[in-house]
Amino acid sequence: MRLSHQDYERLLQTICQLHDIDSAQAFRAEAPKLLLQLVPGDYLVFSDHQMDASSKRVRLVDYFESEPRLTDEGIVLGERHVFSHPFTKYFLGGGAPTALKQTDFLSLSEFSRSVWGFVQSRALRVERMIGLPVTPGKGNVAAISIGRGRTRDFDERDRLVLNLLRRHYDQACRRLRLLQTFLGPDAQPLAAYALSPREREVARWLAEGKSNPEIGVILGASPRTIDKHVQNILRKLGVEHRSTAAVLIARSLQLERFHRIFSAPTCRDGKADVLQDTAPPPESRLRASPSCGQPGVC
Repeated sequence: MRLSHQDYERLLQTICQLHDIDSAQAFRAEAPKLLLQLVPGDYLVFSDHQMDASSKRVRLVDYFESEPRLTDEGIVLGERHVFSHPFTKYFLGGGAPTALKQTDFLSLSEFSRSVWGFVQSRALRVERMIGLPVTPGKGNVAAISIGRGRTRDFDERDRLVLNLLRRHYDQACRRLRLLQTFLGPDAQPLAAYALSPREREVARWLAEGKSNPEIGVILGASPRTIDKHVQNILRKLGVEHRSTAAVLIARSLQLERFHRIFSAPTCRDGKADVLQDTAPPPESRLRASPSCGQPGVC
């Protein structure tokens, strides 16, 4: 299956928007909206688990949602029954990391009668689900799950879009973790401070430790003019001392350099490297397995 030109453009735009997010808080708020625009659904949840398959123990260590639906009761139910979920069985059995629909394993009526049908409808208030394994953050197993009501199932277009998005989503998350590790959670681009073009020039030399007279010589301006620019910079940055301003400006400049180095290739040079072969749909492999033990599959 191939994506339409419109779907491809939408996917590329989503990848670029994910890479533009500069804080974990903003990512948790914006990523669900972006993904639901790409693959329409009623609800999205990112769940990160610490899982021990040998002891059948699992703990939800982190999650974020498109809207608040997951309750303490839902978390307990999910942790209790996660190893009975067909997605979990598929991946623990060595299945390829691909997007899965619940109807790859069970019909809607069969799934609704299962334990997970009860958990899903009660905890998340959705009837149909598609899940995508992604790189975990705090745990060792993570997934993005998108839910819909009963009327319309997910299709192969949705699966292909999620499979193509997967590595770019992981890359955006790794980029964000690097950003927070090296620059701290509060770093902002210099543009966030609404400096004038001349103030930006002064700010760059201020971050280099230059004095006002030295900046004046470099920029061909009087020390008094530079002093006025510095006062405006301090006011816009919300600080009182030039040393504090120099630190903030240096971090902002590092952030801008980070963006240039670690921006997504598809966003930086426009190359269509998104469309690569991904794992094929799992239906044929699942239904051909003589030992999978899943009703409606073997």
